[in-house]
Amino acid sequence: MNAAKGIVCAGVLWFCCSATASTYELLPTSAEVSLPAVLHSPGTFIDRYNFNIFSPSASSNGSIFFNLNPDFNPGNSQDYRFSSLTAGLFRSTGEAILTDADVSGFAYELASGSYFALVTGAASGRFGGQYQLNYALKNGALSPVPLPAAFWLFGAALVGFYQVGKRRGHGVVGNTA
Repeated sequence: MNAAKGIVCAGVLWFCCSATASTYELLPTSAEVSLPAVLHSPGTFIDRYNFNIFSPSASSNGSIFFNLNPDFNPGNSQDYRFSSLTAGLFRSTGEAILTDADVSGFAYELASGSYFALVTGAASGRFGGQYQLNYALKNGALSPVPLPAAFWLFGAALVGFYQVGKRRGHGVVGNTA
């Protein structure tokens, strides 16, 4: 019994010590962006991608497009590969929006706020595993700015002054009387 506990503890310790974690910041883009390859040595890993969405109005959400390319491979497929690879999308509070997403890509519309995407997996190739991340992060669209009431009142006053000047006979260009 003690031997089994020892083996389980050793396995948990190996898993915890061999796992790597990295954090990246994603910036807003106007088009899809490909980041340099992310390389992991053999073992488990967790990569966190932080990003913010800014939407100037409640009716205009931003969006994230997230695509992993695990086949991005400069050499032999046995050298760099994954035995598992998953992605998830979360609010900054840790609340899950999308879990175990297909790594071939997901697109999601989001309101203003802070978010992060997690990529987890196990690199099992001879040299580990690598993937390339493609993403597009767009903030919400700006809504048209309405003209303030002061502009309309000022315009009405100008038209009124023009009409009063016209009745009195001065202020009209070309009037010789």
